[in-house]
Amino acid sequence: MEDIIQPEKVLLDCSYKYFKVVGPDGRPNNTQVLTAITVTLAGKVRLADYIGLRSATLSRFGPDTQSISIIPGFAALSVSATDEKSGTARIVATLDHRNTRTDARVDAGTVVISNISDVTAMRDLLQNSIYSVGIQAKNGLSVMNTLGPPFGGDCPVVRQK
Repeated sequence: MEDIIQPEKVLLDCSYKYFKVVGPDGRPNNTQVLTAITVTLAGKVRLADYIGLRSATLSRFGPDTQSISIIPGFAALSVSATDEKSGTARIVATLDHRNTRTDARVDAGTVVISNISDVTAMRDLLQNSIYSVGIQAKNGLSVMNTLGPPFGGDCPVVRQK
């Protein structure tokens, strides 16, 4: 039996805030600090005309068994028209999104992050999570797909530019 959702990529997409600072030696010390993490799915979906992708429910299973959370649906979803030959459609969906609330400040020409361990822990939690997608078919059957963990997406907490 084939999965309804056939992922090609499940990865982390990260957003950064840019700090333009000049170091004590007068040289630029341009730094980017992580502000948000998005878990993105790109792939194919079989039987797209017969299932309710817009009403799918997601569950996130973290690396420890204590961190199971229910997500009411895709945060964002785009589905192409179904290809008549293959019966599949293209899908791009946001499985999860978190703002990092990074506490960053400039001090003596460098960017200091006081909660770097908390931000790193949140990033690692998302990077090591598995997502279960529950989809209702139009005939009443329910289908579950498991996706992840998100591979790829270079998301360091701090990047030097």
